[in-house]
Amino acid sequence: MSLLYLLRNDNGPISKNITPQHPEIDYTGVTTARIISSFMSACSISGALLIILSYIIFKDIRTKARFILLHLSIGDFGVGCSNFIGAVVHFGQYIDHCHDVNHSLPLPCSSYIGLCKTQAFFAMFFTNASILWTLVLALYVYILVVDTGRRLSQLLVRSAYVICWGLPFVVSVWLVVTGRLGNTEHGGGGWCSLIVEDAKGNVNVFTVLFGSDLWVMTTFIVILFLYTTTHCYLRIKRKEMKQSYGGHKPQLTLYSSDQNFF
Repeated sequence: MSLLYLLRNDNGPISKNITPQHPEIDYTGVTTARIISSFMSACSISGALLIILSYIIFKDIRTKARFILLHLSIGDFGVGCSNFIGAVVHFGQYIDHCHDVNHSLPLPCSSYIGLCKTQAFFAMFFTNASILWTLVLALYVYILVVDTGRRLSQLLVRSAYVICWGLPFVVSVWLVVTGRLGNTEHGGGGWCSLIVEDAKGNVNVFTVLFGSDLWVMTTFIVILFLYTTTHCYLRIKRKEMKQSYGGHKPQLTLYSSDQNFF
């Protein structure tokens, strides 16, 4: 989303302020979008909970691959909860009403700004963590098929804790400290998320890339390469085994501890 905004904004800034003042704002136009977003977030939460509970209840399915899938589901659960709160509780509406003397708010404006930044923090943290765990899962499948030693796969799982949870946390803290998370009515997702404009209304390329898009694009490219390479590797091995078996179709097997995952 922010990358498309960056490309669209090449000819000049769309707005001259991150949080422009609006005397009257009509929120009825975004009601349908928020209802759809809430429904999709609820479905995501339900699916992630089902995977997490299945892993906890059924001990027989606790393989390394499903362990990675568990962490991926935890990240998806956090993303769903953050998006659900952002869709249901319109923090931006309360923040805009802070400047309107005709509206009285139950909490101080600073509370709504803090809640908005908190929701944006967890949304960015869990989103980036989920993206990285998706990449780890693809790497694990690739190593599981190609690398017969499995030492690299064990190292991958151990280092994934620090990378997939630590890196998104550091990035999210940096975004909060530098004031790049908050109400994004202009230059963002329409609610509390990543602010891609600076004080002059110019797009901050560094924020756009390192905030989210760099991890998304990198993961997409690497996964595409890994799955394509894995597919070609399996086709070559199947041909070799077919020739060695005299034209009969062989059955390629994985490691016994992870075979049930597939």
